[in-house]
Amino acid sequence: MPDTSLGITYPASTDHTRIWEHFQTLAQDVDDLLSRKGFVAESIRNTASPNVTGTETVIQSVTFDAIVGVRYKAAAVQSFQSTGSGDSAVARLRWAAGISVTSGGAQIDSKIVPSYAANLGFVTPMGGFFVAAATGKITVGVTVVRNTGTNTWSSFGNASQLNTISVEGA
Repeated sequence: MPDTSLGITYPASTDHTRIWEHFQTLAQDVDDLLSRKGFVAESIRNTASPNVTGTETVIQSVTFDAIVGVRYKAAAVQSFQSTGSGDSAVARLRWAAGISVTSGGAQIDSKIVPSYAANLGFVTPMGGFFVAAATGKITVGVTVVRNTGTNTWSSFGNASQLNTISVEGA
């Protein structure tokens, strides 16, 4: 049987006449197509991350089941602070196949985070798109590393300051 460009199967003029089987195939194809869209995964953190200096460190991540060829939209909002003023950090949104992401994961977005005063929080939004290269587990994570200066960085959180990562099928 032939397929549409979105993978929906339809009967050819030479196929059998058991129409219920054609409807079942159509329903399964639509289910598969719809499962690729909308909200996929989310991580919410309301606690502080470990302290970070000169080594890029994963501070939050979320893992989900991806489908090959599907385009995903990842977004993160993180609150960063430094122990001093006048330096900066680099925050990165990354993804990788498997159940963890490291500094070697593919970069989706990055931001320079400035420090204007010690312990003054800086909210940093990040986002972008990626396409799953294979079906299976994918992890999206936020990393941070000191960029300039000698101070220590962290991502803080509490009940009113949530750090989030969300992924949706685009």
